[in-house]
Amino acid sequence: SFHPRYFSQLFNESFNISFSDYLSNVRLEHAKELLSETDTKITNIPYMIGLQHLTNFSKRFEKYTGLSPSEYRTKYRKK
Repeated sequence: SFHPRYFSQLFNESFNISFSDYLSNVRLEHAKELLSETDTKITNIPYMIGLQHLTNFSKRFEKYTGLSPSEYRTKYRKK
C-alpha cells in the first residue's frame, strides 16, 4: 500500500492536480448533476457528495461555478 503523501505526490506528478483538488472537483461535478437533474433539496446535497456543512458547500460551489447552488439550479434545471 502507498503512504498518503507518496500517493499524493504521484497523483500530482501524473495529473498536474492535487488529489484533494481532484476529489473536490469530482464532488462539485456530482453536485451540478444533482442540482440540474433532480429535485433534491439543496440542503441535502452537501451530505450526498461527501461534505459536512452547507455553508462550506455553497462557498465552494460558487467559487467553482460562479453561481450559487440555487442560481445554478434555476439556470441549468433539465425539464
